[in-house]
Amino acid sequence: MHKIIDNKYFIILFCLIISFIGITICSECSFLYPMNYWVDANAFFTVGKSMLHNLVPYLDLFEQKGPLLYLIYMIGAIISEKSFIGVYFLEIISYSVTLYYISKIICLYLDKKYIYLILPLFLSIILTSKYFSYGGSAEGFILPFLSISLYHFLVYLEKNILDNKTIFIDGLMAGIVFLIKYNVLGFWIGYILTIIVIKLKDKEIKELCKKILLFVIGMFIPIIITIICFFFNNGLEAFIDDYFITNIVLYASSNSILTKIYYLIINVLNTMIINKKILILTIFGIGYFLFKNKKVNYKYFFLLITFILLITGIYIGGRHYTYYYFDVTIYSVFGIISFFLIFKRIINKKIFYLLLLFISIFSFIYLFKSPNYYFTKYKKEDLVQYKFARIINQKRDATILNYRFLDGGFYFASNTIPNTRFFMRQNIACKYFEENCTVQDEVIKNKGVDFVIIRKKPNEVIKRKILLKNYKLIMTDGFEEYEYELYEKK
Repeated sequence: MHKIIDNKYFIILFCLIISFIGITICSECSFLYPMNYWVDANAFFTVGKSMLHNLVPYLDLFEQKGPLLYLIYMIGAIISEKSFIGVYFLEIISYSVTLYYISKIICLYLDKKYIYLILPLFLSIILTSKYFSYGGSAEGFILPFLSISLYHFLVYLEKNILDNKTIFIDGLMAGIVFLIKYNVLGFWIGYILTIIVIKLKDKEIKELCKKILLFVIGMFIPIIITIICFFFNNGLEAFIDDYFITNIVLYASSNSILTKIYYLIINVLNTMIINKKILILTIFGIGYFLFKNKKVNYKYFFLLITFILLITGIYIGGRHYTYYYFDVTIYSVFGIISFFLIFKRIINKKIFYLLLLFISIFSFIYLFKSPNYYFTKYKKEDLVQYKFARIINQKRDATILNYRFLDGGFYFASNTIPNTRFFMRQNIACKYFEENCTVQDEVIKNKGVDFVIIRKKPNEVIKRKILLKNYKLIMTDGFEEYEYELYEKK
């Protein structure tokens, strides 16, 4: 029995199985759900699917996340353009890799058998948190790259082992994450600072320079490949403008540094207390590793530094969304590991198997506490997206415009490709980003699309003067907190 559960391939299979169960129940990309209702996931899917139809991100479609996220969604769209099932499969792979490297972290401190107690518990806790959001997030696809580098970082802290291949791989991980969502790079900044401090302390200057060079080379490989791809598709300038300049200048707040730090602290504290289980596990875990053996374990201050820099990078821009915190939840595993380190002496064979049974049942049942699970009760025909799609698809090669709100899933449900760069309105006020709104207005003035969809809250008054001149209202429907109107070209 021990030979089986200690086998590398059995552990991989276990990670795959529990990822399949967790993502199936909790992610709106899964086949249990009629669609992923999240505006972000729909925007990513629209861009990813459009890439299959020769559109270039940023150049032909304005969006703000990194190009590798759209590549992930493009792969999902290759599997299926009409459902999120491809993204669902990629999520399962993503979380399987994450869990596998967390299992390697567990084995740095505990026997392999504890993998089967800790992984299901950890996964159920993070997937049922509000930080997970709807599924299909950039943060979720970053998690495997973060877990790989976190494992290597801990091996360095515990065993002082960091070979050239490993540091190169971690540079590669940082480069990939940079091209998905660069504000999550705080962890790798802490990682490099740790190497700098330790190597300087040991007076290994030559070795330090070599390690940093290898990291930088690894990091720049995916970045250079991406630059070349955009250059040959005439999209390099648009890529720089949209992914960097827009995010830094328009999307982030323009407050002073002191104000940003103030809001950083407030936003982080408000976000952390949303899920007290994760908060307690994180504080307890980092605290335990810092002060285990009744003395300060100074090397684990570096772990704390990576935690602080990760959060700082995520929130320093001033924006505050609950799902931003999701990657930080990986630190909660230290709390679970600490618990078993404390009580492992009393966990004999009988107690272990009882815990295995209890945790397996508890973790499975707990998955149904996901904030998303209520959405499984709906069918496609219940959703406004598919109601509108039935009308839109009656017209051959119909074109639509998601007017002045984030991608509501209408491109997805109607299986249409945008014919305008500003296919939705980004989450930036028109007064700060006029082009986004004026271009959409021009499309309507010129009858540039066959159908226009608007979204409003009940009793909200929306100016329709431009719209009503060229379009007529043909259907109104509501879902949850919004009302939607479908207009057809006169």
